[in-house]
Amino acid sequence: MNIYQVAIGELRLPVEAGGGADNFLFQISVHLAKRGHRVTLLERRHRKSDPAEEHFEHLKILRIKTPTFFFGFIARISYLSSLCTFLKSAINQFLVTIRAGRYLSQLPDASVAYFS
Repeated sequence: MNIYQVAIGELRLPVEAGGGADNFLFQISVHLAKRGHRVTLLERRHRKSDPAEEHFEHLKILRIKTPTFFFGFIARISYLSSLCTFLKSAINQFLVTIRAGRYLSQLPDASVAYFS
């Protein structure tokens, strides 16, 4: 089965520390790949130095370019910084979801797609 999983979190996969939901998604993907499924994990490219494609423990990781939203100077205002952090994360997750949805809609062989 061709399984595509989309990681919309803030951490780069594979997760080095923390990231409960991201780490959970990654571990499930690895186990499904070990069971013989073709698993592709889509995530955003966090840094320019990130490879566009990487293979890790029978798992294919594709990093797609997505726009990243910043608040700039507004986030430096102390009483708005928490709100800006939350909004930045939510907007960036939405942008990754849109870009991954466009990517997946062009694939004829996707059996399962899961966004987390």
